[in-house]
Amino acid sequence: MVESYRNGPDDGGPKVDTSTRCTNCGSHIDTSQWFPIVTELEEESVILYTFCDDDCLDQWTSMNQSES
Repeated sequence: MVESYRNGPDDGGPKVDTSTRCTNCGSHIDTSQWFPIVTELEEESVILYTFCDDDCLDQWTSMNQSES
C-alpha cells in the first residue's frame, strides 16, 4: 500500500491518506515510534512510501532497484 500526500493546482489543496501500512508487507505501523520512509517526487506530487522496519525497507529497495 502506498501512502500519497498530494498537493497540486488541480486538487485545491493537500490530500492526506492517514493509513499507516507498510508499503512492503502491509503490516500496521505504530506511528508513535520511528519508522523508515522513502520520498519520491512525481511532477507536482510527493509520494511517501512507509515501512514497518529497516528489513522491509531493504527488501522493497532491492526489488525496486532490480526492476529499474
